[in-house]
Amino acid sequence: MSAGGSPEPTEAASNGGKRSWLSAPFALKFLSRIPASLAVSHDSPTLMAPSKPRTIFLLRLLQLNSYNFLVERLRPFDLTPIQYMVLSISSNHGSWSTAELARRFQIAPQSMTEIVALLESKKLIARSKSAEHGRVLTIRLTAAGLRCLEKCDRAVDKLEREAFAAFAADELALFRELVNKALHTIREPEPTGRLSHATRRANGHSVAAR
Repeated sequence: MSAGGSPEPTEAASNGGKRSWLSAPFALKFLSRIPASLAVSHDSPTLMAPSKPRTIFLLRLLQLNSYNFLVERLRPFDLTPIQYMVLSISSNHGSWSTAELARRFQIAPQSMTEIVALLESKKLIARSKSAEHGRVLTIRLTAAGLRCLEKCDRAVDKLEREAFAAFAADELALFRELVNKALHTIREPEPTGRLSHATRRANGHSVAAR
């Protein structure tokens, strides 16, 4: 069960002994549990047909599906998806502090500290004092961490090829472009009690009354 109370799909159909990707029945099963009043867009300028779920639900299903498969592919390396991503970003962007990684992944510093400590206990990363800020510990991959990351990258590369096999090269490039565009459009929710000018106007408040 997810934090929002929605069932997290954990089962998938067999397809010659392998888990199906885009046609996974559990995704359709999950969609069927969404109330029609939530799944259908009523406020869109172009009204969606009742049989079409909201785009945001489709994105959520894709995220759940891909995450489940990523968990499976990383299990032989004893890594979770976020541990893999920490190794990946640490290899591509030099040294990072725990605080910088926490901001990058938008999680609490304490949670990132635990992740980093676990990776360090596995001898995959090492921490050392920053040359610029002596009280800050920066993170770098060890030789064992680099070898582990290379193996994980090969497994994830294969997963991505399977996941997007139905896409032509130009379609995949466009898909990535549109996803990035959406990510740049969507902003983090504002802290409770602090509304933007646009939000206050939309809610009928006077901006000058702040």
